Amino acid sequence: MTFPSGVGLLHAADELLEQGGVDGGAQMLHPGRYRNADFGTFATFVHGYLAARNAWRLDGVFRPRAYYVGREPQQTLNHLGRFDRLADTEDWLSDTLARDVRLIHSNATSRGDYRSYYDSATRDIVGRIYRADIEQFGFDF
Repeated sequence: MTFPSGVGLLHAADELLEQGGVDGGAQMLHPGRYRNADFGTFATFVHGYLAARNAWRLDGVFRPRAYYVGREPQQTLNHLGRFDRLADTEDWLSDTLARDVRLIHSNATSRGDYRSYYDSATRDIVGRIYRADIEQFGFDF
């Protein structure tokens, strides 16, 4: 599994909403649910939608990554890749498969650092909701 670094994942999910999914990749389970004022901006998404719900029960792109890997991923996974350490994952795959593996970064945006989308209130909300990910994976924002 490969995850974006830090809670940039949440911003990536917000962008996925705008696009309706990625061809041949991640898709929203119920995209029609997300076509309302709560999803107008990243701030309204965090304050108006996410803060009022249990993220562990939402569509997969909003769930904490810990939901997918359990409390101790090192006991269940051979490797947990991260976008901020993509070269490590390429090396691991190359060693494991005994051939050169290079991953393609598709759906890249040029909107700048995801941290710029957070103010202190959104940081507090996201920090509370995604505490398991922040602690388990050493994310920061």
